[in-house]
Amino acid sequence: MTTEKGSSLWKDAWLRLSHNKPAIFGLFLLITIFLSCTILPWIPGFLQDPNLPDLLGKNQSPSSAHPFGTDQLGRDIFSRVFYGGRIS
Repeated sequence: MTTEKGSSLWKDAWLRLSHNKPAIFGLFLLITIFLSCTILPWIPGFLQDPNLPDLLGKNQSPSSAHPFGTDQLGRDIFSRVFYGGRIS
């Protein structure tokens, strides 16, 4: 593949990427995860406190209240994933 005069490396990379459907899906997925990790913790009431233990609700399976379930201390795993994603 030859590049025309005046064509940049970024433009060439985008043209190659745009023809690769799995790469476009992966890029969309990464952008969605990035936006979710940065925006969801700031929406009041959407996520629970990731460090708040609930000993009565420990080791629960996924449900509408806890989409990923809870851990051994009853902490919501869904909230912990998105709070941890901000650091990662």
